[in-house]
Order: sequence, then structure tokens, then C-alpha cells
Amino acid sequence: MKIRIYEIAKELQITSNIIIGILTQDNGKELTPFSLISEAEYLKAKQTIANGAPINYHKYGSIIHERITGNEVLLQQLKESLKPMESIFNDLPGFYNKPHEATLVVKTLLSEPVFSAMRKVYDMQSLCYPIDLGLSSDEENIVRDFTNYFFQRIENTVAAQKSRDGQVIIALRTLQTSIVHKSIKVSLILADWLTKWAGYLQREDTFSPTSLKSYKQREVILVDFGFNVGSEFGGRHYAVVLEKNNNPRSNVILVAPISSYDQNNGQRAHKTNVDLGIGAINNYTKGAQVVMNQVRYISKLRIEKPKTSYENAIYIEKDKFAEIYKKLNKRLMP
Repeated sequence: MKIRIYEIAKELQITSNIIIGILTQDNGKELTPFSLISEAEYLKAKQTIANGAPINYHKYGSIIHERITGNEVLLQQLKESLKPMESIFNDLPGFYNKPHEATLVVKTLLSEPVFSAMRKVYDMQSLCYPIDLGLSSDEENIVRDFTNYFFQRIENTVAAQKSRDGQVIIALRTLQTSIVHKSIKVSLILADWLTKWAGYLQREDTFSPTSLKSYKQREVILVDFGFNVGSEFGGRHYAVVLEKNNNPRSNVILVAPISSYDQNNGQRAHKTNVDLGIGAINNYTKGAQVVMNQVRYISKLRIEKPKTSYENAIYIEKDKFAEIYKKLNKRLMP
């Protein structure tokens, strides 16, 4: 038997709006501006049920009847128009990606009063309270079918978004704790990277790799590898393009990072890497080496330069690239 949430709320002296969960907000806008049943309506309904009678919802039934009479297929057509907006999350159907659009479609086609009346019907049904809409059995079945279809999916969406918001808060608190326990230098680097990473997230849906130049094999590019885990390569570094024919429409590209070493302090290239020598990249006074154990695909969002064919292009010497290819093959071949 379904638990009557309002009764629990009353006993615990908690606002029914909070228990049922007034719909979450997104960027200051309500996801679905539904009006829940007021406390007065609830108490009146509870007394009606206690007296053994169904709740008289003729006023809401009349509003709905005026809209659908003579157009009995309207609600079925509306369901069909909402189907493309549906998606599944945790095996439950909802409008997870387009709750605003789904609500707007329903309110536009039904009108605000009809929308609100149907919400009232669904709210009372969800409490397992019998209601009398004053409709024919066919009309009532159509109305109940649509309200259960639409508002249940909206509630699934709201529940998923509340769960998401809670998990995001926990994740951000954990991240904050981890950051502040690092050194000041590392904390600032992390904060800078997170700001940049947030920018990537905002841009990735609209980013087009064709806005960049076509990158060639042996070409040197400047990449932000980000702040990674353990010994994974990170930070802003040059890298050499390994792919022979990278598709300009591809969002990713295969590269090998380039790291520096200070020969004046007795440093030299690691034996597993490919030594490019002193001044190989933009006449830099330190040595440069291709880091062979950090070869990876990167998103082209990470490329800082060059971005256009008008910018100066730098290429690794052919003999050095042949050495890269040889060492890479040695790592991959059995």
C-alpha cells in the first residue's frame, strides 16, 4: 500500500511542500512550475474520505472536459509528440534532457488552466484517494492515462536531478577538501586547471574541430594536458602530432608530449625518450625530449596553438621522427 506522504508530513510537522519536494530550480528558473495541493485542500479531502465519499473534483474535470471534448485524440497525439523528448535513467523513463521543453509543449497545447487541473488530479491520485471528475468513463480513462504518463515522468526527472545535485555537492566538497590540503602552489595550479576545465565543458557541445587548422604528422603543437593523476603527464607543454592523416573533422588527435631538461644543471634526456636537442622548439635554451611513455589521444579543445594555418608551423626533423616511430613500435610490438 502506498504511503500517504501528507499524513507523515503532518505528524512530523514538516511542510508538505518539502516532503513532496517542490520542484528543483535550475539557474533560478523552476523546472516545472506546478502548484501542489494546498494544506486546506488536503485536510478537506481527508475528511471527505473519512466520510466514505470520493473527492468531488468536478470543477477540474469540467476544465479538462472543455478542452478535450470533440478532440478525444488530443492527449494521445500529445503523448506521441513527447516521445522524442523521453530518455531512460536508472530504468525509469523521464524527460531528463528536456524537462522545460516537455512542460512547455503540454502547457501550450492544453492551456495553463487545463495543465493545472491535470496536475491537481495527478496529485490526488498519487495519494491513493478516490476522486470524482464528473467525466464519462472513456474520458476519465484518457485523462488518467495522460496524467500518469506525463507527471510520473516529470517526477522521475525531478528525483534524478535532486540526486544529481546532492552528489555534485558531495563531490565538490570532497574536491575542495583535497585541494586545500595540497601546497599553496599545487592548490593554485589545480584551481586554475578546474576553471579551464569548466570552460572546456561549456564549449564541448558547440566546439567544431573544423574551426581549427588541419594538423600534419611531425607538427609541434602547444597543448594543455591538464592536472592528472599520479605520474600521468600534465600541464602546458608542446607535443608532436603522430598521426599520418588526422581527419580535420575528428575531435581527437594522437600526440606525444614534449618535455624539457636543463643541460646546465647536468640533466639530459631519459634513455627511453627521444632527445630533440638544445633549442629544438622555438630556439628554447633548454633541451627538449619526446616522452614516449605518455603517448595519448587528446581532445582538440586542449590545443592552444597553432589554431589557424596563418600561424607559424614547427615540425620535428624527419630523422628524429623516425626515431620516435622506432621506439613507439618497440613498445607496441610483441
